[in-house]
Amino acid sequence: SFTKQSPLPFYRKDNALTCQSCHMPREPLAADAKDPGAKDNQLATHRWLGGQTLIPAYYHYDDQSRRTAEFLQKGFDGKGVLNVDIFALERENATSPNTILAPLGLVPATFSAGDTFIADVVIQNKGIAHSLVPEQRDFYEAWVDFTVKDASGKTLVESGFLQPDGHLDPSAHSFTNRLVNIKGELNGLHEIWHNRVLAYNNALQSGRSQLARYRFRLPKDLKGGFTLTATVRYRRFNQHFIDFAMDQKPGQHFPEPIIDMASDTQTFRLGDNPVPADDAQKYSPGAQPRMRWNNYGIALLDALQYEAAVDAFQHVAKLRPDYADAYTNQAIVQIAWERYADAIPNLEKTLQLLPGDPRALFYRGMANRFFGKTDAAIADFQAMLQKYPRAKDGLRELGFSYFQQHNYAAAREQYEKLQAIDPDDLAAHYQLAIIYRRLGEKEKSAAESAKYKDQKDDPPASVYALEFLGKHPEIAAESVAWHQHDLTGDPRKPGKIEYHYIPGAGGR
Repeated sequence: SFTKQSPLPFYRKDNALTCQSCHMPREPLAADAKDPGAKDNQLATHRWLGGQTLIPAYYHYDDQSRRTAEFLQKGFDGKGVLNVDIFALERENATSPNTILAPLGLVPATFSAGDTFIADVVIQNKGIAHSLVPEQRDFYEAWVDFTVKDASGKTLVESGFLQPDGHLDPSAHSFTNRLVNIKGELNGLHEIWHNRVLAYNNALQSGRSQLARYRFRLPKDLKGGFTLTATVRYRRFNQHFIDFAMDQKPGQHFPEPIIDMASDTQTFRLGDNPVPADDAQKYSPGAQPRMRWNNYGIALLDALQYEAAVDAFQHVAKLRPDYADAYTNQAIVQIAWERYADAIPNLEKTLQLLPGDPRALFYRGMANRFFGKTDAAIADFQAMLQKYPRAKDGLRELGFSYFQQHNYAAAREQYEKLQAIDPDDLAAHYQLAIIYRRLGEKEKSAAESAKYKDQKDDPPASVYALEFLGKHPEIAAESVAWHQHDLTGDPRKPGKIEYHYIPGAGGR
C-alpha cells in the first residue's frame, strides 16, 4: 500500500511512498544554516530515524534518542505507527455459551467480582511500510504488555513483564521469530550458519492486524472496579543477546532503553457500565467503530477464524454500506474458507460501488478460476494488471491461469515479468521449470529447478521446530494462529528458555 505497486493491501494510501519518505523526510534548516542541497530552505534529514534506540543512548546522543522515540510512537507523519485496541471481552459462562462484549466502550456491560474473561486486544500495523519487527527478527524485541489492575492501581495480573534479570516474560505475546538448529535448540546468538528452521514467525505485517488474547479472573474480593491496559513495548535487542554482545559478566545485565510505542486502556466498575454519553470516550485513539471492526476482522482472518472474520466485516458494512472494501474483505475470507460461491456476490457488490476496482477484480478472478471459468479469470487479472502492471500477485495468478490452459508461451511471459520484479519468487521458479521443459528449453528448466530446490522450505526440518516447541510449552502457543495467554494461574512463574550452543559457534 505504501508503494502503490499492488491494489491488494487492506488499506489504501493516497500517495506512493519510498523508504526515504519515512526515514529521510525534508526538514527546515536552522535559521543561520546554509546548504547547497537545500530546496525551499529544507534538506532531507540524514538522521535515518528508525528502530535503532541503543546506539544514541550508548553514546549519549540525547537529541537523536528523543527523535527516535518520537518516530517509533508517531511515525514520520505524526499519525502514529501502531494502533492498540482492547476491542472485546468474552465472559466465560459455566452453563451457557460465552457472552461477547464488543466493541468495548460502545456496548453496556455488567461486571461482578469472580467473573472470568478473555480480552481480545487488536494491534494494527498502520504506519510501517514493512513488518514489526523487520529483518533479523530474532535480534529485535517488541511485545505486548497486558495488565489488569484494581481500583487502587495494584497490578492483579500481567503478561509481558520484564523479569529481574531483564529477560522478557517468555510467554509474552511478542512480534518475533525463533531460529532453531538441528538439535532442536534455539539459536540465541543469531548463529545463522546453524539455522535449520523457523519454529514460528509472529512479525506483524504492514497494513495487517494481530490478535492477542488474555484470559483472566477478577478476584472474588475485588472492590470498586478494574482497569485493563495493553501496551506495545520495544527495545532494539533482546536481553540475552545484548548481554553477550556487551560482554557482561555473570549476574550483570546491560540496560537498554524501552519505548512504549502505543497503548490502550479500558476502565470498568463493578456493576453496570452504561455506554458513555460523550462520544470522545467511546473510541480507542484513532479508531472509529468501523475501523475497529475492520481491524478486528483482519486479525481474525490471519488467525484463521473465518466465520468470526466474516461477521466482523459484516458489521463494517452495516456501519457504512458504501464502504466497498467491506464486501471485498468478506470475499477474501470466503475464498480462504473455500466458500467461493459466497464470495462472488460480495465482489459484485464491490464492483457496483467501485466499477473496475482492481482489488475486487483480482479476487473475482480467483473465484472464477475455481469454477473453471478460466477465460473470465484471465480477463479479470488482465484488467487488474492494466492499472497495476507490477502487482506480483496478479502476474503470478495470470501466469498460472495461462498454464492451466496449456498456453505455455503466455504463461512464460507472465512468470518472466514476475522474476524481473522479484528474482526470488518461489512460484516463478517452480512453474518456469515446468514451462521451459515443455517448451523444450532443458537448460533453463534445470536452472529454475535448481533455484527452486535451493530456496524452498525443507518439510523434514519441521521436526526440529516441533522438538524445540515440545521443550518449551511456555512459548509453544505462539506457534498456533488462535491461542490465548492464560493469566488465571501465577503468570510470574513461567518456564525459562534454555540456551544451548554448538561448539565453535562463538557463544558462551
